[in-house]
Amino acid sequence: MISDYPVKLSRKPKTSLSSKLGEGSSVSSNNLGSSSQVGPGTTQTTTDPSKSKTFIGTVDVNAATAKMRFVEIAEDIIALLASDAKANVRVSVEISTDFLDGVSDQIKRVVSENAASLGFKNRSWE
Repeated sequence: MISDYPVKLSRKPKTSLSSKLGEGSSVSSNNLGSSSQVGPGTTQTTTDPSKSKTFIGTVDVNAATAKMRFVEIAEDIIALLASDAKANVRVSVEISTDFLDGVSDQIKRVVSENAASLGFKNRSWE
């Protein structure tokens, strides 16, 4: 029997933070900078200027495989970035659709209502 579900091809092995560091290594979010005593009971913290401070990533996702790809992105990228308690992770989704013969009124109405209920900031039609 042939399955109606697409066969998932195996991906390249994920690179985890622990595999980058090697076994027995650990990561602490407290190692973000060096401290020095300034005066009695005060500590000044400085960050390493050579460390990257921002990640920005953009990826095109095929509409037919979007659900599977969003899960992969959430697990392999977003979860890793959010594992640092001091990280401020923001995720945006942009959808662009062209209709060769124009969009039907029904699709336009339903998509507009769904976008509004899902909290889309921008949901315009041209």
